[in-house]
Amino acid sequence: MHHSWTKEDVLVAFYLYKFQNQGLGYPEDSICKILGITKGSMKMAISNFAALDGNPGLSNASKAAQRVYSEYKDVTQDVIKHDVVKYINRKLNEFNSDKSQQLNYF
Repeated sequence: MHHSWTKEDVLVAFYLYKFQNQGLGYPEDSICKILGITKGSMKMAISNFAALDGNPGLSNASKAAQRVYSEYKDVTQDVIKHDVVKYINRKLNEFNSDKSQQLNYF
């Protein structure tokens, strides 16, 4: 199943690049599952931010990654974390609702 990345997904990848999973309450693999993103895709997105930051990484970052990097590179961890946690919690509620609906079907 193909995942269409949203700006919020890209922001999560940026947060993981800059701050790992500090303060998010979930390990990276759980975050990937909640968002419906493979661990490999997330690693590639994180690597794009490394390259944008002048470090070794994937050099062909998407326009969305470039925009998120430009917009958030100088923003504090707390501000970014607020948006990321809010998004992850929303996606977790959707994930749990979908699972509940599947269980109710049977």
